[in-house]
Amino acid sequence: MYHSKRTLHWLSLLLVIILSFTTLAYEDEYIFDLGSVKVIDISGASASLIWDGFADEAIVTVVQKNGSEKPRDVPLEFVNLVAQRLIISNLKPETDYIVTFSIEGQTVSKEFKTKILKITRGPYLGMVSSNSVVVAWGSTDQIENTTVMVWPKDQPDLVSTYIFEPKRVSFNDYDYRVILENLEPFNTYYYKVNIPFAESKIYEFITAPDNMEQNFVFNVYGDTQWKSSHLEVARAMAKQNDVSFLLHAGDVVEQPNPERWQDFFSAGLEMIAKTPLYPINGNHDLHNPEFKKYFSLPNDDYWYSFNYGSVHVIALDVVSSLGKGSTQYRWLINDLENAKYMPWKVVFLHYPIYSSYTPISNEPKTELQRDLVPIFEKYGVNIVFSGHEHQYDHYVKNNTHYIITGGGGSAAIYPCPNRWNAPYHFMRVGVSPEQLLVKAIKTNGDVVEEFIIPKIITNP
Repeated sequence: MYHSKRTLHWLSLLLVIILSFTTLAYEDEYIFDLGSVKVIDISGASASLIWDGFADEAIVTVVQKNGSEKPRDVPLEFVNLVAQRLIISNLKPETDYIVTFSIEGQTVSKEFKTKILKITRGPYLGMVSSNSVVVAWGSTDQIENTTVMVWPKDQPDLVSTYIFEPKRVSFNDYDYRVILENLEPFNTYYYKVNIPFAESKIYEFITAPDNMEQNFVFNVYGDTQWKSSHLEVARAMAKQNDVSFLLHAGDVVEQPNPERWQDFFSAGLEMIAKTPLYPINGNHDLHNPEFKKYFSLPNDDYWYSFNYGSVHVIALDVVSSLGKGSTQYRWLINDLENAKYMPWKVVFLHYPIYSSYTPISNEPKTELQRDLVPIFEKYGVNIVFSGHEHQYDHYVKNNTHYIITGGGGSAAIYPCPNRWNAPYHFMRVGVSPEQLLVKAIKTNGDVVEEFIIPKIITNP
């Protein structure tokens, strides 16, 4: 027993010695390296300072190179053991700075110049009502004192100003959004985003009507994965000046990463800056977090509905289950039950319900026909829009029209699998109490197809 205790004592002492040497070696490995200090990720209002090793007691100061202001301390907000990063914020755009890093008698200075402040995403519009609309935009910078000005088209002196509060979405990605309120129904407004040292163009939008008798127009398109062809379609749509809102039938981006999101917002700018956008997920979008962060939509889930004048619009999510008994399926029935009184009912989703294009094998057409078509027919859905296939097509089943409009700017199908030959196009729907006037339009203005859905009056 004595020898066991003595052996345990010496083993414990040996372990302490080993741990001590390990800690010393670990600290020596991560000792501060003066030559590792670098300035990276320079934007219009901030920059990042990085270095290797321990620097808990460092003092960091930043000052304009021309000496027009006093040096200010930059607090160490976060420190880790290996690669350390410090964000220097509240900088002026297009300005030369000197940042000084000091620790234990060692000092190093780095010079850098900030970039121009700019809007990197948008501005673009979200949910709209008879008295409000959401305006959003994005930047790589956290910019203070940012505002949006709005005024009626026919009353330029009646200007209201709103303040944006930046919200960080991810690293180097800040979201700005505000609800413009106290607007008049079905009226045209101008707006402009103002940031320090810069401003956006002036854009216009139309508020929703407050009745079911008002005539209006909306657009639909889908599959906008390619920047250049999406730009072509968006510019063609933007030539219209009477569009109230825009539905996107999914596959907004090819892959949900920062570069592809930037492609979408830059290519679609001319249209989405003046037209409230309502997108739905496609198989390429998946349920990526940015979808909900970027778009203001009517529901916390991935499917939603809204009323606009005489139209009830339903957005269905093919990434979630739509089968009988699923949460979304039950929601759809309840939603249509509550919308019985609405004159027109429009549905949009990504996968087509009817299609004759056989090469695309991942479309669950049989399941969608089995589960959804009976519901659409029971509740009198007038038209269903989808994407996924990069073409235009049109089917009519028991007075419900099924439209494939996947020509928003992705890889075209050659040769075209049907008689329409419309790889790039968009839908224009004119709404009145008596009818829906539906047009498929190519980017050169040619009408692919035009048809009317009359209002069927049923006797009680």
